[in-house]
Amino acid sequence: MPPAAPAPPLPVSAELQGREVRLESLRVLAGRLAHDFNNFLMPIQGYLTLLREETPPESTAQQYLNTLEQTVRRVEVELDQMLLAMRPQRRFRPQWLEFHELVQRILEAWIRALPSAPTIAVRQELDACRLFADLTQWETALQQLLSNVHFALRAGGHLTVRLKTEPLPPARAAELGLSCESVIHLTLQDDGVGMAPATEAHAFDPFFTTRSRERARGLGLTIVHGITRLHGGQVTLRSQEGAGTTVDIWLPGGQPAPESANTPGPLQGPAAGRERPGAN
Repeated sequence: MPPAAPAPPLPVSAELQGREVRLESLRVLAGRLAHDFNNFLMPIQGYLTLLREETPPESTAQQYLNTLEQTVRRVEVELDQMLLAMRPQRRFRPQWLEFHELVQRILEAWIRALPSAPTIAVRQELDACRLFADLTQWETALQQLLSNVHFALRAGGHLTVRLKTEPLPPARAAELGLSCESVIHLTLQDDGVGMAPATEAHAFDPFFTTRSRERARGLGLTIVHGITRLHGGQVTLRSQEGAGTTVDIWLPGGQPAPESANTPGPLQGPAAGRERPGAN
C-alpha cells in the first residue's frame, strides 16, 4: 500500500463556484457546437443511403461509400462523447444500484485489461452502499477515471480505491456546495506522475488534455464532473507533480446496503495486492 499523502487544504466554496461558472460557459458553447454538427450529419447520412441504393453492388464506388460511412460513424461517436460531457441529463435513467458492486466490477475489468508491465499494485476498500443513479453514466465515469489513472501510472505505481458512506459535517457540506447530512464518498488515489498547478487548474475543462490528440479528447474529467453534478454530488481533485493525484467524489443520499450484502475487503485472487501494469 502506498504511503498516505499529507492532507491538503480543504477546497473553499469560492473556488468551486468559480469552476462551475467557467465550466458552464464552456459547456454551453461546446454543447451548441456538438448539436449543430449532429444536425449537419443527418442529411449526409440520408444522401449516403440514397447513393448506396443507386450504386451497383459491383461498382468500385461502393468502397468510397464504405469509407464515408465509417467516417460518419466515427464523428457520431465523438459527438456522442461531447454531448455526454456537456448535457448528461439528455440520457438520465436513474435506478437503485448496489454502487459498491458496480465500482468493483469496473475496477476488476480494468485490472484484467492491464498489460503485464510496468506494474500497478491495486488496493480496494469498498463498503456496501446503494445509490439512486444512472448505471450507464456511472460505468462511463468510472472508466474515464481509471483511464486517467492508467496514464498517470504508465511507469507503474500504486492505486487505492475507497468507497464508504459517511456523515458530512455542515461546514464541509458548505465548502462542497452540498446540502446533505450523509454521503457516499468515492476516492481514487494514485502515486503517479501528478500534475503541475497550471494543469490541475484546468483538469475539468472540456478538451483540455496533456495526452496526444490521437489518444485522448480531453473530455474524461468533464464527463465525470457533469455526471457527478447531475446526481447532486461534487467532485474535487488534488495533485502534486511527481507525487500523484487524488480524486474525491461525494454523492448525496447514500443508503448503506444490508449488512449481509457487504463486499469483501481487498480484491481476492489475482487482484489482491498483486502488482499490475500501467499504460505507456
